[in-house]
Amino acid sequence: MTTPKYYVKKVRRNDDGQIVKVKVSEDLESRPSKVLKRKKVVKQLKKGKDIKTAYLRDGRWTEGDKLKIHNDKWLRTEGNENQRDNLGSLKSF
Repeated sequence: MTTPKYYVKKVRRNDDGQIVKVKVSEDLESRPSKVLKRKKVVKQLKKGKDIKTAYLRDGRWTEGDKLKIHNDKWLRTEGNENQRDNLGSLKSF
């Protein structure tokens, strides 16, 4: 199992619900400190980098699903078939 390049922990959406930025950390246990624009996330995914979601549960970060690009348009987690951006129930910032 490879260690993801980033863990996405929060999202920012525009008025249409599209994800425009994400707040990430480079390791699972740390707080999100880096903000990446959507374009950077897409570029990293196209390079084959692993990026996963992470959720704070009972005071600890829990690894979520791997991100993917669908139809070169949507940011989603694996197994998610919604026709829009959907990274689960990540909090907004």
